[in-house]
This record gives sequence, structure tokens and C-alpha cells, in this order.
Amino acid sequence: MPKKLGSLGLQYRRVSAVSRSVGLRIWSSSEDAELLAYADNCRAREKSVGTSLNYASLAEKLQRTPQAVDSRMYQLEQQITFAPNSGKSWTEEDLRLLLTWRAEGEKYKVIEKRLGRTVQSRAKKLALMKQRVGVSDK
Repeated sequence: MPKKLGSLGLQYRRVSAVSRSVGLRIWSSSEDAELLAYADNCRAREKSVGTSLNYASLAEKLQRTPQAVDSRMYQLEQQITFAPNSGKSWTEEDLRLLLTWRAEGEKYKVIEKRLGRTVQSRAKKLALMKQRVGVSDK
């Protein structure tokens, strides 16, 4: 029997039950691997022949919609291209470089790439520094 949330009487089901009822399928690791291999092959072909990435045939093979394949590919690429220093603590040198480059007028995208940090990480660090010691990010 579904549980009720508060006085609103809203009902909820487990995510897997909802997923099944609307036809959602979780991506398997083998599907992810196939998708990444397909993308790599397409990129290699694109360089040599000039063709572009097309998910229609792969979507049919995986029994997914082209939109689902495109969306999953975006998610996987975000994981792959995630900043190399993600999850690592900021060092004193990182902070010094961040402030120096920003004071020199360097664009945030360049700073993030040089430091191997995400937009969110850089923004959060600057906000914390500004609160604690009055550092300006301009």
C-alpha cells in the first residue's frame, strides 16, 4: 500500500516502480560502453571522412530514442571531462594562482581549465574567500 505524505494525501511509489510505469530504463554499463565506443569511432571517422555523430542508428540498436541516447552521451561526456582536480582540496598555491590570475583580468574559463577545477568549485571557493577575508573576485 502506498504511503501518504503529510496532510496533502500525496502518494508516492518507489522510483523503480514509477520508472517501469512510464517506460524508463536505467542505462547498463554495457550500453554506456557501447555508446562511448560508438562516439569514439564517429569522431575518428569525422576527422578522416568528415561525417558527423548521428545517434539514430545506435538508438535503434539499443532500443532507445535518439533523444535518450543524446542525453546519455552528454551525461557520460560530463563525467569523462570532469575537472582533473575534482574532489581534491585546494592548496595554498591553487588559491594564490586563482587570485593572481583573476587580478590580472584572466577569464574564469581559462582559470578553471588551468587549475583543473569546475565552474562550481571556483565560484564556491571565491565566495567563501570573499566572506572570510573580504577578497574581491572582480
